[in-house]
Amino acid sequence: KNLILDQNDLVGTIPTELAELATLRQLNLSKNRLGGTVPSGLGDLRDLIFFSAAENELNGTLSADMFGPDLAILDLSGNELTGTFPWGLEDKSSNLVQVDLGGNGIEGSLPEGLGGFPRLEWFDLSDNDLTGALPRDVFNSPVLSAFDVTGNYMNGTVPEGLFNNGTMLRLLRLGDNSFSGTLSERFGELVRLEELVLFGNEFTGILPGSLGILSNLEVLDVGFNQLGGTVPPEICALTLLEGNLANFQLIVQNLKEEEHQKLGVIVAQPASNIMND
Repeated sequence: KNLILDQNDLVGTIPTELAELATLRQLNLSKNRLGGTVPSGLGDLRDLIFFSAAENELNGTLSADMFGPDLAILDLSGNELTGTFPWGLEDKSSNLVQVDLGGNGIEGSLPEGLGGFPRLEWFDLSDNDLTGALPRDVFNSPVLSAFDVTGNYMNGTVPEGLFNNGTMLRLLRLGDNSFSGTLSERFGELVRLEELVLFGNEFTGILPGSLGILSNLEVLDVGFNQLGGTVPPEICALTLLEGNLANFQLIVQNLKEEEHQKLGVIVAQPASNIMND
């Protein structure tokens, strides 16, 4: 029921005959040198719950028909996939818990309907070629804990749905895009947030003092935006919280130099990727 072939030197393509393994539950082909496309027949494997072919040389486009109804983990990160995010995936594979398509060439806008994954906890489309705004319902999953679209070409403002439904979020990464608007005081409602990465966008206004409520916050990266003003005293207090003293990083390249000195902030490159820790 499990076929585990990760971290070898496999070449060629993913065999279409795998679709004949009707009772297959886990298929792990990650970290090989496989090329070609994802076989459409994998969508017929109704018992498949785990599919990873990360860090290969896969190409072509994805469609919702490639994935079955019980699939929980989908990891195709670090390939050469193109085309758009598979429309209708939330209908065909509504049991998905983790979707990781980071490090590909996926383009176009994210479709409305992404909020239709009721069990989705992890969503990573970082380092692709996505454009357009975040869908209004993208944060609708009640258990979403990690969301990463860093390193794309997206724009628009942060949807209000983030604050209405995103209370389980631990990691929110929107860095290196073209998002704009002001930063809402409602960020303080994301009480479980550990990492907030907004660097390299076009945000304006000031840092909301409500960020100082986030006692779990370890990384706040708002560098390379168009923010002004000073660092709110509430955030100054946050850096002194006992639980955060060793790990807290505040990166604000474009606020006043004296504020940097007062906080002892790190003025460096954007925060490192801890999503795979």
